[in-house]
Amino acid sequence: MKTHNAIIYHCLACGKIVHRDPGLEAPSCCGKAMVKAAAETIVENEDESAQPPDGALGAPPAPGQMHPRKPR
Repeated sequence: MKTHNAIIYHCLACGKIVHRDPGLEAPSCCGKAMVKAAAETIVENEDESAQPPDGALGAPPAPGQMHPRKPR
């Protein structure tokens, strides 16, 4: 498993969000430099064995496991 850091920038005028590698100049948007909102560590999977088993992510819940909808 490999990791790298990413800086998250935010435009205060329009709300656009951009991820950039550290050490790069801050991007500009709407005529002004974007502000640094946060930093995160991104994990990169090197091979398929690091992937979750089928159905672990993104699979819809089985019937009966869903929460009933609230009346409007």
